[in-house]
Amino acid sequence: MDGPISYPLVQFLVRYGRPMAVVVAIVVFFAVALWAATSGQWWLIAVGAVLSALLWALLRSYVEVVQIVADTLLPR
Repeated sequence: MDGPISYPLVQFLVRYGRPMAVVVAIVVFFAVALWAATSGQWWLIAVGAVLSALLWALLRSYVEVVQIVADTLLPR
């Protein structure tokens, strides 16, 4: 290889990971809410809210781990 090693996906996650975690959680919540509205099972909205919060926390922690790896191991 001639040149510095590039990790575009890591760079993408460092730059856009936090907003992406929020967007994914919101999309999941609205998808479950739409499912609840079409099926008439309104208890699914509570399930969607809990699922979205857990998904956001999981994605956010993953982004933070990638940020730590990028800050400590990758050359600038």
